[in-house]
Amino acid sequence: MFGVSYIDAETADSFSDLSANIKDGRLGYDVKRIGASAAYTYNLSKRSSTYAMVGYWRDSYDFQATAKTDVDPPSVAVALGIRTNF
Repeated sequence: MFGVSYIDAETADSFSDLSANIKDGRLGYDVKRIGASAAYTYNLSKRSSTYAMVGYWRDSYDFQATAKTDVDPPSVAVALGIRTNF
């Protein structure tokens, strides 16, 4: 199996307490995430199988508070396991 994801989000204008600051550009955020993952399952018998998964995501956070901050942390996930069906 293989998967790809993309997220693009920003501060909502519906926050009445924050909306004036958001429109002026003094407060808010912009978030983007792109990622990919791959997984494989191998059957050992009728009831048992093993699985492996690896994923990578790259984030981009732009915060606009007192000073604009740009953070781009990557994330990696790895999973291995054995599954038994009853």
